[in-house]
Amino acid sequence: MSDTDPLALLHQTLRLAQLSRGMTMTAVANRSKLSRTTVSQAFNSPTPPSEETLAALAPVLRLNLQTLLAHRRACREPRSPISARVGTVKPVGPVPVDDLVFETRYRDYLKTRHGQLTVVGLDLRGPAASSWPLDAAYLSLELGGFGHAGAAGGAG
Repeated sequence: MSDTDPLALLHQTLRLAQLSRGMTMTAVANRSKLSRTTVSQAFNSPTPPSEETLAALAPVLRLNLQTLLAHRRACREPRSPISARVGTVKPVGPVPVDDLVFETRYRDYLKTRHGQLTVVGLDLRGPAASSWPLDAAYLSLELGGFGHAGAAGGAG
């Protein structure tokens, strides 16, 4: 990736803001009310983060949302195989701020209402111990690049 790659520039902008604020990824996730997986993908994924994710990250990292959205629009986002088959039409132009606000509120509601995994019949130390946040209970199936420490090895 070159320095003029819009996705690399977007990732670099997010990382520099995080480092300059002295925040861990967990702190960014908690303050933005996003899952740790979503934050990690926003900083590292080969596809650009959603506009909603950027809207949640911008105030936490004290970044200009319009600048982040401009970087995102400059990225070439590959179509998923499903959207290519179904012929999903993407909206043209930026998403209105009112829509982003509504989607953020709705996402927060869904996380609050349905964000816990309860294992019925499992009593570890009382009822509170049998329930976990979904982002802690599930792992992202994201494939890391070559040479990453802890990458899946040949065990098995």
